[in-house]
Amino acid sequence: PGVNNGQLRCFYTNTDTLGNKKHELEARIQDYNPDIIGITEINPKNTSVGGFMEDDLVLGGYTAYCDMAGRGAVLYVRDSIVSSQVILQHRGGPSVWCSVPLQGRDSLLVGVVYRSPSNSEAENQGINEILNEAVGEQSSHLLIMGDFNYPDIQWSTQTLGPGAREA
Repeated sequence: PGVNNGQLRCFYTNTDTLGNKKHELEARIQDYNPDIIGITEINPKNTSVGGFMEDDLVLGGYTAYCDMAGRGAVLYVRDSIVSSQVILQHRGGPSVWCSVPLQGRDSLLVGVVYRSPSNSEAENQGINEILNEAVGEQSSHLLIMGDFNYPDIQWSTQTLGPGAREA
């Protein structure tokens, strides 16, 4: 249903406030033509400065699923692709999820997650619970995008560098 040749083009970015970067986002969408877009940190750091509204997230040709809590997260799915929002029970920071039916009984669960670098251990545990719940969903495929703010991960050795703390 709208998925071209079994392939989806996905795009992720952290905007550190979407309001003043929406024109740049629209230009990138023209260049990359993504089917699914994940964005974190859509809200300003100082939320008392101005109210960012869900209406500000409208993007022509896409269905938006959003979590406005904290710095926020939004997931866009091209209107021609069937999708539905999935509400996970666990909370631990801004995250938003949707399901996209694929061929046969296959489905794709897509999530966008934001983890603040100042998260408490309890908030980190909440994110772990969200991720575990997503893995346990009945989807045959899983795509997780986001900003987990772990700059000290050494991907080549799969270890934590100096100054890193485990979540």
